[in-house]
Amino acid sequence: MRRIPFEIDRAQRGTLAEQMAEGLRKAIRAGAYRRGDRLPTARELVARFGVSSRIPVAAFKMLAEEGLVDVVPHRGCTVRALRSPVWKGHVLCIVPTGNFSYAVTMRSGRMRSALSEAGYLFTQITVPMSATERPDTGVLDYALQQHVDFAVLMTGDIRLAERLERAGVPFLSHSFAGSDTFRMCRGVYVSDMSAAIRQFVASCRVRGVRRALCAVKRPGEGAEMVAALRKAGVAAEEWCLKPRRRGLERLESLRRSAFDAFDARLAEGRGWLPDVVFFNDDYLATGAMAALCSRGVRFPDDVRIATVANVGNAPVFPGGFDRFDFDQEEGGAMIAEAVLAQMSGRESHSCLRHQARFVPAGQ
Repeated sequence: MRRIPFEIDRAQRGTLAEQMAEGLRKAIRAGAYRRGDRLPTARELVARFGVSSRIPVAAFKMLAEEGLVDVVPHRGCTVRALRSPVWKGHVLCIVPTGNFSYAVTMRSGRMRSALSEAGYLFTQITVPMSATERPDTGVLDYALQQHVDFAVLMTGDIRLAERLERAGVPFLSHSFAGSDTFRMCRGVYVSDMSAAIRQFVASCRVRGVRRALCAVKRPGEGAEMVAALRKAGVAAEEWCLKPRRRGLERLESLRRSAFDAFDARLAEGRGWLPDVVFFNDDYLATGAMAALCSRGVRFPDDVRIATVANVGNAPVFPGGFDRFDFDQEEGGAMIAEAVLAQMSGRESHSCLRHQARFVPAGQ
């Protein structure tokens, strides 16, 4: 086996797959591997660096998307003839650790496919949050040492937007207040439930709903729903469950927070139960429904449930519930289309609205 002409430093920022891809990329550029040469196999790279087999597979995929190598199943990677430029442009996707979710995974995956097919290099980085809830911009600073033509912020964190502004990188961001004041901001995208809420409220009128509870993650997130229900004559209030964990533990924290809160309240009796409970997160709904079932509460007989959900990843419980469905692949395709429009100069500023679809129980 030929000597592998690069090292991996586990103390460096960035994932091991990104480091491996960069090492192979530099080796190709330096001529260590020439056109038609076969790169080290995944097995050889695993043995050399003591990493999981997923690491070289991910690195090969990055190089293939850049047009540097051809990947042949069961035969390995072969270096292509170098072209200049290899891609039309570089799009950076930035995801804070606290925003890790199925939704982000599906949305960014669709973006990657659409932009790669259009000839653009797509790189995704995860920005960790410190104990004081501030983003550690070191990973972002490292990524910005390379040329970046456009960025997509999977968050409304104004501090990351300011970092892109200072770097002079145009970006599209999750909606945040004051985005119009950023010179480099080319648009925002929001999750829009307005139409679905109107349909839900209309169904509540038909069902004779008199009391409703909106269980949410953070204060104020149920304001639109509460206002719409009250306008229709339904006594509605918000209940903030305040999950504390972030990152990969966040999802279990959402379930546990909802289970504990509902279980404790049910231990005091059922008199407080409304006609319908709306959840703005399906993990909250899953935890709460588990608590309801464990206390013998039936739905929809004793209480109706409505929850935000993602197409392909909705909770499954007997009895059924109303859903506010978001198709995250559709959202990713919408963002990718907007990025391509920006890169070609067809748009100056845009507001993208990803609409939820109201799906009544049983449908």
